[in-house]
Amino acid sequence: MSVVYDESKTPFRLGPRLASGGQGVVWRLEGTDAYLFKQYHQSPTNRDSSKHRLLRAQSTSLINVAALPISLGFGDSHLNSQTGIFLPYVGGFEIFELYGTRSRIQRFPNGNFKFLIRVAYNLAVAFEELHNKGIIIGDVNEQNIKVMPDATVRFIDCDSFQIRDAATVYTSDVGTPLWTAPELHGINLTGLERDENHDLFGLSQLIFLLLFTGRHPFSGVPRTNKQLQPEEAIQQHAFAFAPKEMDLPLGPPPGCPQLDMLPEAIRSAFLRAFLKESVKPGARPKAREWRILLEKLSGELSSCSHTSSHVFWKGSARCPWCQIARDVGVDIFPPRGGNLPTVLPTSASDNSLINRLRNLRPFDFQITRPPPVLGLVASAIPTEPKGLLHALHKIISPNTWRKNWLTKLVEDGKVQLQKIEAEIKVLQHEQQSIILSYKREYAVPSMQITKLTKLLSQPGPLQASCAAEVMDEAKANELLHFLQRMYIRHDAIPQIGPARRATLSSFMIETAADIDSRSLARCGIPSNAIYNLLEWKKEQIARFKPKANPQPTVVQLREIELRFRTKIKAAQEEAATVETSVARLTRDAHEKHQAVERRIFQICRQKDQIAIDILARENQIRI
Repeated sequence: MSVVYDESKTPFRLGPRLASGGQGVVWRLEGTDAYLFKQYHQSPTNRDSSKHRLLRAQSTSLINVAALPISLGFGDSHLNSQTGIFLPYVGGFEIFELYGTRSRIQRFPNGNFKFLIRVAYNLAVAFEELHNKGIIIGDVNEQNIKVMPDATVRFIDCDSFQIRDAATVYTSDVGTPLWTAPELHGINLTGLERDENHDLFGLSQLIFLLLFTGRHPFSGVPRTNKQLQPEEAIQQHAFAFAPKEMDLPLGPPPGCPQLDMLPEAIRSAFLRAFLKESVKPGARPKAREWRILLEKLSGELSSCSHTSSHVFWKGSARCPWCQIARDVGVDIFPPRGGNLPTVLPTSASDNSLINRLRNLRPFDFQITRPPPVLGLVASAIPTEPKGLLHALHKIISPNTWRKNWLTKLVEDGKVQLQKIEAEIKVLQHEQQSIILSYKREYAVPSMQITKLTKLLSQPGPLQASCAAEVMDEAKANELLHFLQRMYIRHDAIPQIGPARRATLSSFMIETAADIDSRSLARCGIPSNAIYNLLEWKKEQIARFKPKANPQPTVVQLREIELRFRTKIKAAQEEAATVETSVARLTRDAHEKHQAVERRIFQICRQKDQIAIDILARENQIRI
C-alpha cells in the first residue's frame, strides 16, 4: 500500500518510514511535513475506530498539548476498511533528552534549571487540559512526550489514551512497570478503567526527573543488605529521597540534588505522590496543584555567585549544582559551550573541557583523627557492689573499700580504653587501605587524562598525523595503480614461462600488484619461481617515482579534516568517559571512607567518655 486516504477521501502517498513498533508503522507523507500516517499491523476493530473518532473530536481543542488523531486512514478511496490514522507531526526532542545531562547540553544548550521548571510547568498544564477533557493518558512514560526549544510539550502516540463516551470506556491497555502506579503493579491492565490518580503518579515522576536532572525517585542506595530495582522500589513506595527518619529501604545516591533544595510545599507534594498513602483515590497532587507550585518556584530563583549558569531556589542553603560539582567533579549546568561536549566541534579547542581535564586530581582523602569531643560530663558512679564481704569491708574500712571499688572501675575503664584505641587503629588502617586502593585505581585514568589533555590542548601533531595518513594512503594508491599496469606476461622472469603464467592467471595473478607470498603459495609453483616473482615485484617498486611534494587535493583536505574532527570527537568522548569514571571512582571511595569515618567518630566518642569517667574516678579516689 503506497497511497492512503483520509476521511474526506483525499489521497496521500506514503513517504519514508519514520518508526516501527508493536502496533504498527509510522510513515511520513509525500508533499507535507505537517502530518504522519500510522499504519496498524492489524486492521482496527469497530471499537478501535470508535475510539479513534472520539479522540479525533478532541484533536483541535488539544492541539497544543497532544498529537491526537486528526483523521481515520483508509487503504481505498471508498473508505471501506480503516488501516490507520493520520497524526500531526511533532518536532522537538524526547523529554528524556532534556533531563539527561549530556543530551541536554547537546539538544538544549541553553536549558538551565529555570528551563527545566518551565517544561515541568507546561507538562502539568498538558496533564490538566487532558484530564479536564475526561482523557486519561494511562501509559505515561518518557517515550511519548516531546519537548520543543521554547519549553512547550506535546504528547505523541496518543491513540492509546483512555477516553469515554456516554456508554463506553475505551481503556488504555498498555503500561510500563517503571511508570505504572504501585497500586496497578501485578494487575492485568487490559480493560482496566484507570483514573487521574494513576496518571498523576507518572506526572510526579516526570516532574521529579526534570527538577532532579534525571535522577529517578525510586533508584538509590539501599539502607539494608537488599538491593531494590526501581520497579520493586515503586511497589514498596521506597521513595529514595524521602527524609531519613522515615526509615525507608532506599536513600538518595551520592552526588545528586537533595530534597531540601526545593520549597517545603514541593517536598510535601512529592511525598504525597510516592508514599503509601498515595494509593488512596485523589491522594496524589493534581496537575493544577503542580502547575501552581511550579509557577511559584519559577519566581523564587537565584543565580549562583560563582557560576552564572547555576540557577536554584533562593531558599536553598547553598547552590546545589556547585555542591555536586565539588562532590563528584561533574557540572550539571556548565557554562554554555563547556563541560560535557556531545557535538562535533568546528575546531579541536574546547577550553572548558581542557581546563577540567587539567584540574582533575585525585581526592585528598585523609585518615580520620577526630578531635576530642567537647561538652562531655562524667557518667554517674555505678551502683555499689553488693554481697556480704563488700558490706563487711565497707563497715570495717570504708575508705579502703571505696578506694578498692573505684580503683577496680578505673582499671576496667583502662582495659576498655585500650580495646577501643586498638579498634580505632584497625579502622584507621582500613581507611588507609581504602585510600591506597583509590590511588592505585586512579593511576589508570590519570594516564588517560595526561594523554587527552596533551592531545586536546596541542592538536597540531594530531592534525599533522591525519594529513600524513591521508597523503601516505594517496601515495600507496598511486603505487598500487602503477603496479597494476606491470603485467607478468610483458616481462621475462626466470622460471616463469607460458605454462606457469597460465597457472598464475588461473589464480588471478596477472600483475605485480597481485603478487604476494600467500597468493603465490596457493598456486603450487616451486619456491625458486616464487622467489623470482617476489624479486621482480621489488624491481617494479624500485622503478616507481611518486610525485614530488604533492599538494593535497580538495577531496584529500576534506578527508584530513574529517579524520581530525573524528579523532577529536573520539578524544572528547573518551574524556567525558574518564570524567565519569573518575567521579564514580571518587564517589565509591568516598562512600567507603565515610562509612569507616562514621564508625571512628562513634567509638572516639565512647573513648572520650571513658577517659573522662576514668579521670573522674581517679579524682574521687583522692578525696
